[in-house]
Amino acid sequence: ISKTLSERTKLLSFSLDLSYKDAKIDFIQLIPLSKKQYLCLIFLNNGQSIHKTFSLPYNLEKSTLLYIQSYLNKSLKNLSIKDAYLKLLKLKNEENLLLETFREIIKILASSCENFYFYGLHNLIENINNLKQVKNIVKVLEEKEKILSISKALLENLKSNLSIILGVDIDKEIFSEFSFVVSKVKQKGNDIGLIGIIGPKFMEYKKAVRYVEKASNIISSYFSE
Repeated sequence: ISKTLSERTKLLSFSLDLSYKDAKIDFIQLIPLSKKQYLCLIFLNNGQSIHKTFSLPYNLEKSTLLYIQSYLNKSLKNLSIKDAYLKLLKLKNEENLLLETFREIIKILASSCENFYFYGLHNLIENINNLKQVKNIVKVLEEKEKILSISKALLENLKSNLSIILGVDIDKEIFSEFSFVVSKVKQKGNDIGLIGIIGPKFMEYKKAVRYVEKASNIISSYFSE
């Protein structure tokens, strides 16, 4: 859908997965699969779970693995995925023990919190004459923490199911010359994501709104079946 939205509008499309937005971490379990390979299970209080494998350059003793598991549960229990990611990001600079393990858990949390997907960067670049703006946007799309701040700003500025949001309200340094057309994606009345486009302030808003609304309706209908 994001690909079609970008192709039809000739702009940069994006989608944001909010399925873990309100969930809190209930329990984290680390399971050895083979030498140097482990499974991380993150159980959430809404019944969902995250499970991903990771590898380390060394083998962990059972007692060490249990210590790390206990440490993570004590530090991250009842936190959202995003808050846990941010907290662990700070801890890795303070905790000298087994930094490699914490680094892998950080990657798992980072990949799970508010997944932001983009398509059609080339379409947006064609509408930009300022090379500095191009570099700034490309840099933003590569930084997880920056993407998290963008998603937070979008949610704070979204006043209805479909909104036009000025770029200065998201990030005045990066998006001052752009606007966002954003729509909520729903599943049985609950917000599970966002879909929209990013374009120059002088874009065809009527066309952008029409396509974003249509994309949102298609996705919402699919999840409501």
